[in-house]
Amino acid sequence: MVLRWSDDGGHTWSNEHQLSMGKMGEYRYRAIMRRLGSSRDRVYELSGTDPVKITIMGAELKISEGGS
Repeated sequence: MVLRWSDDGGHTWSNEHQLSMGKMGEYRYRAIMRRLGSSRDRVYELSGTDPVKITIMGAELKISEGGS
């Protein structure tokens, strides 16, 4: 999979960051990416690069309020 993000509503995008989808048959594999930094109004894009059907069963985004 490829993850990238935009901090300006999709006008410009970050570099592509590759994540493994696991091996064939690894149904419980989790793709995790940490330390994504911070931003206001960030938009994420997740896409697949292999010629296979991709189904996202769930996603989790942990958000913490920082000091100003």
